[in-house]
Amino acid sequence: MTAATALPISPELALVCPDLREQALALLPTVDPDALFRRVPRPVVPVRQLEVPRPVVPVRALEPDAGTGPDAELPDVPIPVAVAVYTARRAAIFAVEAAVSVAAVIAVSLVATLAG
Repeated sequence: MTAATALPISPELALVCPDLREQALALLPTVDPDALFRRVPRPVVPVRQLEVPRPVVPVRALEPDAGTGPDAELPDVPIPVAVAVYTARRAAIFAVEAAVSVAAVIAVSLVATLAG
């Protein structure tokens, strides 16, 4: 029995001492590097089709309404006007969200002040 098999090798010493490193590497099991990527064939399981009853949809529900859907005609609006409307709308939404956030912070600080 050699000293390497009799005593466990400390990982810190194996990093520092070249002799212990060689012994530790010799004690490691051999590993196939391609074993991780090898595919094991799985058994083929037959799949049967499930019959799902289809609901009866009236024909009127399939007809597109006027002014909706992907084929609806959009009004001709100049791009600068569309950009201005979009910017104003987003600014209004931001202002409302900011006001709600500030009100929430004020309410929490007021409750903390009154409770403390």
